[in-house]
Amino acid sequence: MAAKKGNGHDAATVQMVQLLERIADDIHGLRGEMNARFEALTKITENGFRHVHERIDEAHEEAVRNTERLTAVPDGVEARLRRLEAAVFKKAS
Repeated sequence: MAAKKGNGHDAATVQMVQLLERIADDIHGLRGEMNARFEALTKITENGFRHVHERIDEAHEEAVRNTERLTAVPDGVEARLRRLEAAVFKKAS
């Protein structure tokens, strides 16, 4: 029979309990580290998405400005295109 300690448990049981306590502490510590890393990754991702969204907004605003500029041409883009096509096809005929 194994020798019992003062608490009624043998030495192997006491060792097993201590080992399990250390494992539980390590898991708790890892959980904290993983949560911190997840929060950092979330911030980085949110900042990245925010940056991409800002660039998309800027590109959209530029496209709107370009469209407004092109449609503000005195006789219109379509009229210029028709004259250009007429001039090119006349010379080719």
